[in-house]
Amino acid sequence: MRRLLFLTITLLFIGGILSCSSEESTAANDPELVASINGEGISKTSFERAYLPVLLYGDKFDSPESRLEVLNLLIGARILATEARAAELDSSEYVKKETGRATRTALARKIYHERVKYQVDKPDEDELIQGFARSRTSLFVRHLYAQTRAEIESYAALIESGAESFYTIAQQTFTDSLLAASGGALGWITFGDLDETIEDTLYNLEPGRVSSPVKSQYGWHLLLIEDHQTDVALSEDEYLKNRDIIYQKIFERREELLAKQVLNEFMSQFEIEFNREVAKQVWPEVIALLNAGELEQVNRGELEVMDSPLDDLQSSTLLTVNDEDWTVGAILDRLPEMDPAQIMANPYIAASHVIRDEMLAREGQKKGYLTDQEVADEIRDAQDQLLAALYVEQFVDTMSFNEQRQREYFQVRKNKVYHGPDSLQIETYVFSDSVTASKALYRSRTAEDFLGVPENRIWFGSNDVEDPRYKLARKITVGTAAGPIEFQGEWTLVRLIERKRIKLTFEAARSRVAKDMENDRFGAVKYLLLKDIKPEYDIQIFNENL
Repeated sequence: MRRLLFLTITLLFIGGILSCSSEESTAANDPELVASINGEGISKTSFERAYLPVLLYGDKFDSPESRLEVLNLLIGARILATEARAAELDSSEYVKKETGRATRTALARKIYHERVKYQVDKPDEDELIQGFARSRTSLFVRHLYAQTRAEIESYAALIESGAESFYTIAQQTFTDSLLAASGGALGWITFGDLDETIEDTLYNLEPGRVSSPVKSQYGWHLLLIEDHQTDVALSEDEYLKNRDIIYQKIFERREELLAKQVLNEFMSQFEIEFNREVAKQVWPEVIALLNAGELEQVNRGELEVMDSPLDDLQSSTLLTVNDEDWTVGAILDRLPEMDPAQIMANPYIAASHVIRDEMLAREGQKKGYLTDQEVADEIRDAQDQLLAALYVEQFVDTMSFNEQRQREYFQVRKNKVYHGPDSLQIETYVFSDSVTASKALYRSRTAEDFLGVPENRIWFGSNDVEDPRYKLARKITVGTAAGPIEFQGEWTLVRLIERKRIKLTFEAARSRVAKDMENDRFGAVKYLLLKDIKPEYDIQIFNENL
């Protein structure tokens, strides 16, 4: 029951460093803009689209520094893309092809927003309060599953009569080996982890009792709570601090359910038929190339299939959508848009998702969404990233790094990179299991000192760099906590109290600087280009809108 991912959009933040030297404008500006370059704005929507993956999938917390860092990346991409357009790099077939991909993604996202995201029932205050109360309790849950009500009722009858136990039925009926071996155990769950209908049943179920049959989006279930853990009562102030998080959990879960319904209904008008004989030749070859690491996106996103039997199948029909033929070549051309893990697990579903996204994009085009500002911004941002990379690549092989350039590179990185091992003072908090530790960490981010009493306060130095607690602490900012990690048989959270850095001089770090610039030649060239080009642009940052 994992969260449905509708579209995976990966923003490629090109390596390198861009310092922010522009002054904030004191003039009136559009509240929907976060910056402007030569009078051309960067919108809040563009910023949020770039910033959200950093928070969700990166190791950064929201902060003014993190926001400015991402905005600077967008500004850098816009400047370099402007230079690329002046050099007519946007006229190549490759750029047109990649822009087409970005266009399909933007159109599909717009349709998704209109039909799903903007239609989700927003939780009211009573639901938020109930969600907050539930978030205090973790439940150890077992379940039985069936596709029909009759089947799940037969399981319930066996349990009620004593003919079979919940555990043994799970062992006999689950095809998933882990669920069968564990007797249907879902493990410790908390608020927001499961389908809303299942959650409503669980939080109204007495521990030790088997539920009545309950229907979810997946089928029919019997539920059993074996154990529960409840935190101490929290104040109204804690509710207010957690309110936005609770809101987001409820909203995302409802969005997931609605997305599944809407997408299934949308795709019901299209009949996808695979040419099984061709598919049997194509998919094993694609999977073999993936396993061998020979099928990949090179630095420009191009697909390389070298000396492969797939070359002879390019014009063969792999599938039809209603009466429209899709050749092997057309599907292979979309491989960069597919999730490699999904291709390995079920290539037919991976290809079907490509068709789904194509049909959503066509629907968006029919509705005239190409003229929508949000769609246009997304396409422009994606093309900026692409053109910026192409512009930098022109100089990667030719630029030399003399001492002056090495000093410039050193200056902007010295506080983050070129120093001796940090001396760190940390506090550790020890818990018996990872669930309790994770919940304590979750609340520590909205409730001061909720971690409780520290187990230890320790200074780490250069001799401790291999200690997992040191490795964790060096990644976070002073005052924040992270984890949990398993250490000496217990689950530990770490809070960084103080950081002391031993800064290196350029002379002491010069060999490292030279090596780093060669290893990350693209990033180093990007930084040096921007350093030279940036003063030619009028850049305004609207911090009040960030």
